[in-house]
Amino acid sequence: MTPAAPTVLHVETGMHLYGGALQVFYLLRGLAEAGWRNVLVCSEGSAIAEAAAGFVARVHAVPMSGDLDIKFIGRLRDIIRDEAPDLVHLHSRRGADVLGGIAARLEKVPVVLSRRVDNPEPRWVARLKYRLFDQIVTISEGIRNVLLREGVPPAKVVCVHSAVDAERYRPGGDRAWFDREFGLASDDQAVGMVAQLIPRKGHRYLINVVPRILQ
Repeated sequence: MTPAAPTVLHVETGMHLYGGALQVFYLLRGLAEAGWRNVLVCSEGSAIAEAAAGFVARVHAVPMSGDLDIKFIGRLRDIIRDEAPDLVHLHSRRGADVLGGIAARLEKVPVVLSRRVDNPEPRWVARLKYRLFDQIVTISEGIRNVLLREGVPPAKVVCVHSAVDAERYRPGGDRAWFDREFGLASDDQAVGMVAQLIPRKGHRYLINVVPRILQ
């Protein structure tokens, strides 16, 4: 008898399909291709609800008004009981982290939190908040270091970098047009980037490292 596929219940409350929500979609797609069963709890009217429905996850689009929407705990507990997941994976800060952690703990389901921001928190807040989660996944070592400085045990925090859909960015196109458009010589090396080039996103690292890579 073939064992049932493991089920992961994902919680992503962002409204737009970019940044963290797009990373969640990539994860849903990868897990589905590997034979896992995905359940997605997301906000009503969100882009990820439409993208994932009937394709990579069973979708529950629910009302969600932010960090203070205490009723979200009850909504999520009902879904957890109905879907009986093996794991709850919380992806979003917008109410999903603390409220989702409480719901998963009350239902006695293992819970993982993905953290994508490096905003510091008081140590007493971190000490209480991160007790909710069995494991924390950060998207950079910098974010992991923030949590370690706040007293989160090192064994509880692992860094897993964000994914890129490389098929969407294959080299190609009209190089002659590109050189004309941006005033480049035919033998110039060009690096394209779409990002927030601000200090907390690591712009100094990019400015210093990229030229050395191209040498």
